[in-house]
Amino acid sequence: GKIVRIEAENFKSYKGRQIIGPFDDFTCVIGPNGSGKSNLMDAISFVMGLRATYLRSSHLKQLIFNGDGLATQQNRTAYVKLVFKTSPEDEEEEGAEVEFTRTISSQGQTEYKINKKVVQAADYEKKLKSFGILTKARNFLVFQGDVENVASKSPQELTKLFEQISGSEEYKKEYDRLKEEYEQSNNKLITNFQKKKGISTEKTQFKNQKKDADRFDDATAEHTELQANFVLWKLYHIEKDIRKYKSELTRLNKEKSHLSSKQDTTNEEINEKKKEMAKLKKQNLLATSKVKGQKDDVTKKRESLASLKVEINHLENSLKNRSKSMDKKKNQLDKHTKDVEKLEDEIKQLEQERDEMEAKLKEESSEEIKISGADLEEYNKRKVQASEETVSLRQELSTLTGEKNTLFESQKTVLQKVEQFEERKKQLDDQKKTNQKRLEKLEESLQALETELDEKNRKKDELTKSTTEKARKKQKSEDELHQIRDKLKEARVEKRDSERELRFKEALEGMKRLFPGVLGKVGDLFTITREKYNVAVNVALGKHLNSIVCETEKTALECIKYLKEQRLGSCTFIPIDSVKAKKVNEKLRKIPNSSAKLVTDVITYEDKVDKIFKYALGNTIVCDTYDEATSICFDDDAGLGFKVKGVTVDGTVISKSGMVTGGLADVRTRTSRFKESDIEKLKNDRDKLVSDVQNLTREEASDSATLSRLEIEIKQLEGKLVVRTDVDFTKKKIADVDSELRDIEKEIKAEEPTINTLSTKISSLDSRIEKIEGEIAEIEEGIFADLSKKLGVKNIRDYENKKKKAEEHADKERSRFETMISRLTNQLELIKKRDITTSLDRLEKDVEKEEKTLSEKKDKCKKLETELISIEKDFKKALEEMKSSQSSVDDKTTEMNELKKILQSVYDELIKLAKQITAKENQIEQLRNRRQEMFMKCKLEEIELPSIKGKLKETSSLSQEFVTLDFSSIEKEKRNLKDIKEYEAIEKDFENKLLELQEEIERLAPTTAIVGKYDAISKKYKDTLEEYKQTRQDTTKIKKDFEEVKKKRKEAFMKAYDRISQSIDSIYKDLTKSDKTPGGTAYLLLEDTDEPYLHGIKFNAMPPLKRYRDMAQLSGGEKTVAALALLFSVHKYNPSPFYILDEVDAALDNVNVNKVANYIKRSVNGLTDLKCQFIIISLKENFYTDAKSLVGIMRDISTKSSKTLTIDLSQYDE
Repeated sequence: GKIVRIEAENFKSYKGRQIIGPFDDFTCVIGPNGSGKSNLMDAISFVMGLRATYLRSSHLKQLIFNGDGLATQQNRTAYVKLVFKTSPEDEEEEGAEVEFTRTISSQGQTEYKINKKVVQAADYEKKLKSFGILTKARNFLVFQGDVENVASKSPQELTKLFEQISGSEEYKKEYDRLKEEYEQSNNKLITNFQKKKGISTEKTQFKNQKKDADRFDDATAEHTELQANFVLWKLYHIEKDIRKYKSELTRLNKEKSHLSSKQDTTNEEINEKKKEMAKLKKQNLLATSKVKGQKDDVTKKRESLASLKVEINHLENSLKNRSKSMDKKKNQLDKHTKDVEKLEDEIKQLEQERDEMEAKLKEESSEEIKISGADLEEYNKRKVQASEETVSLRQELSTLTGEKNTLFESQKTVLQKVEQFEERKKQLDDQKKTNQKRLEKLEESLQALETELDEKNRKKDELTKSTTEKARKKQKSEDELHQIRDKLKEARVEKRDSERELRFKEALEGMKRLFPGVLGKVGDLFTITREKYNVAVNVALGKHLNSIVCETEKTALECIKYLKEQRLGSCTFIPIDSVKAKKVNEKLRKIPNSSAKLVTDVITYEDKVDKIFKYALGNTIVCDTYDEATSICFDDDAGLGFKVKGVTVDGTVISKSGMVTGGLADVRTRTSRFKESDIEKLKNDRDKLVSDVQNLTREEASDSATLSRLEIEIKQLEGKLVVRTDVDFTKKKIADVDSELRDIEKEIKAEEPTINTLSTKISSLDSRIEKIEGEIAEIEEGIFADLSKKLGVKNIRDYENKKKKAEEHADKERSRFETMISRLTNQLELIKKRDITTSLDRLEKDVEKEEKTLSEKKDKCKKLETELISIEKDFKKALEEMKSSQSSVDDKTTEMNELKKILQSVYDELIKLAKQITAKENQIEQLRNRRQEMFMKCKLEEIELPSIKGKLKETSSLSQEFVTLDFSSIEKEKRNLKDIKEYEAIEKDFENKLLELQEEIERLAPTTAIVGKYDAISKKYKDTLEEYKQTRQDTTKIKKDFEEVKKKRKEAFMKAYDRISQSIDSIYKDLTKSDKTPGGTAYLLLEDTDEPYLHGIKFNAMPPLKRYRDMAQLSGGEKTVAALALLFSVHKYNPSPFYILDEVDAALDNVNVNKVANYIKRSVNGLTDLKCQFIIISLKENFYTDAKSLVGIMRDISTKSSKTLTIDLSQYDE
């Protein structure tokens, strides 16, 4: 079907009743901007049932024409009628017209009519749908600017469009309802199942509780007996381990004593070696300084020698070139002499030939016919008569002959000049070829030299860069080495490495392990917020910095006892439970115009040690400067009303009493608080850096020698580059020759017109002379006719002509000889003018001068070489001395390193032994503590242990000296164990048995109120079971309904998607292809294939001859074509009888406009699968000229409304 016409009354810009159309299969709507084209599209959209929001209005009442402002006063109404003609595919009779009418009342109410019969909106939409017009999907409308939006739709928006087109949207509401019901029912089912399961478990428990109560008493007795045996077994092995560790401790102390004496001996040896090393290093330093000075001398001499050799090489090359030039000049001089002699011989030969020719002519003239007597008189008489009759002709002939001779002489002169130019041109060509061959050889030589020089320079640059980088690394390593040495000094390595300090650290770690209440040193329990406060905080803490913090006073006393027993010295303990913290005065946090802060505010720590830091620091403040501190502490400038203790950031202390303390040398050292691992790392870094610096020094010396060698080679190559001057000179000579050749060519070309002109003029004169001579001959033949008969000649004219020709031949021969002699004479003069002798003399003088200079340079070179050999000998000798000295230093260093390794190994052994001794002591102490803990546990839990001496419950002490246990009841296989695995296996067996009994006791513990609960639980279980079964049936039914709706929705959606996806690529190819390029590629891609309607559809298009890009990156025109391809693909699946497109070609260039217009034209002609009516609003001439009909819309100024005009283009030829 198709739209036949539109009838509108008072709709938007259309005043009164207007009939628009008829519309053909391909109709274009044209008109100026603002004329009402888009209002026509709104009219079609309105009659198709679209809401006012799609028609650029918020209310239907706004759609009534109000151009004159009288719509309200006149209570205007509006309507749009669309006449639709059916096709064979429609339900109606083919060719029948169906009228769709939609009206708007003056109050803004709308009414629908089909064939003038009022119907409901749903029936109206259903009727439209029967013709393939989907109002909701708007598959027949593309508004202005919407075409690009179609291509730019998000994946979710495309999915929504496909749902509308496919009809799967109809299942959405039912799908969502059933899905929600299914989820709710499923959750309810899970809840009921869990409830049923809980009640079932509770029921089983109540049933078994009574039976378990009887087993409880027996299990309790077994547990107590097994626990006593387990404790006794463990105590036996603790006693056994204590005896074993004491024996090992004695052995370790003996080994330690032996290693200590070895350490002292090695230290003495190292000190001796250090003294020897200092002497050797001094000698090595002197030798190195001497080598450096001599090395500089050698380098300077080498550079001077290299420079001199370069100069000598340059002079030798120059002499070779000058010798070649001399040879060439001599050859030229010989050739010049020969050329002169040759030309002189040729001139003599020509003069001789000329004389012979004159003699021959004289002889020929004597043999001519003689006229005498009366005949001669008659001949002369008639000759006079002939002359009188031809006087004017002869005068004219004489004039023309004179002109011809003049022109001939001019031509002869020009030709001689051109011939000389040609000769010179040939000579110049020969010179150019010779110079070009020489230039090629010179350039090859120059290129080879430059390549070699570039390579040398590249190596030099790389080496220089490498040397610079190594020097930078060396300097950096030396700086780092200096810093590390300073840090090692600050850390006071010797003191921190002392045995006592190590033992104390081990003791502190031991206390932390043995006594859980030990928290650590005060200095390890805080963090300073800013680095500048490091010194101030450590000074403020003072004596408390190394105090040990513990939780209780009891723990502190136990630690003191432990230190005494281990003989580890004394230490200050601060117990948290007994220390009295000082209250912080809040005024100190709000001192105006001051940098002063409470020391407790510039550090962070855990809350549990808050009392410790308030006790140690109290109200102490930290200030940036001394003046600020004194003004607050002494002068009370802050108005605090009380005295406070202050400390500056550099460590100066101002006490409450007025005493000032400062200048502590070790303040910064104490603030650094190096750890043992940090010191060890610093040592390793120091050794590595020393090695790096030594390696870099050696590499630096090697690189320096290589660099000197490269510089000498580069200077030599640069000297050889003198050949570049020869190249430039040869190029100049070639350029000069080219310039002269161009000048000669210009001269030759300049003479050509003159020669041509002269030849033309001479030819013209010859014609005229021949004509006049014919006339004279004719007159003379009449006069001499009878005399010719008498003399026996054909005619007197032939006689005279013959005589004349002989004379002309003689003149021509004389002229030829004169020309040749003149040309050779000119060449001879030209050659004689060339002065070759002078340049040859000058060359000889230059050669003599350069040979003298070369001789002087060679003498100087020999002298330098002799000096260099002497200096190099001294340098080698000094180098050997330096190497010998360095070797001695290296040997001594090796010896010291070996001793240091021995000392380090001894030190490592001592550390290892100290750790082992501490570990053994800790193990013994741990075993004792374990034994005491087990005694206490037995006493508290009233576990009876068999004893030989004393009873646990009768004594207040838990020491072994008051109680001696009886271990005889322990089985033999449990006493003598092979290894720890066997011990752990027996221990695990005891623990498993105890655990099983304990679990059984806990499980069997009797409970109350068991009677009567079992029946209630049984009833509750039955009710819950029934509810669970019912819920399961309901869930199964809902799930079945949901799956059925889900299946229908997916089938409907995928049916549309598959059809559209299959056709979009071919349509896009048709829209984008041309004679020169194939079409582009377009495709759709589902984000989810299981439930595609819940996720997005990706639309991708690749224009011809372009790579893949995202749709957002395509141009406006490319998006338009892609959008049209998608719309036409949708139409192919769910065809609408017509398409109304509003300025879809706005973003298209002329090429794409033609492609789209051509595609639509082919579609309406049945040449594509797209078969429908097209009504297109367009302003592009390329588009609307292809239409079958045009609807023109214009603005009527008088009525302020739109008018239309329809033209049928099919009656006009294309």
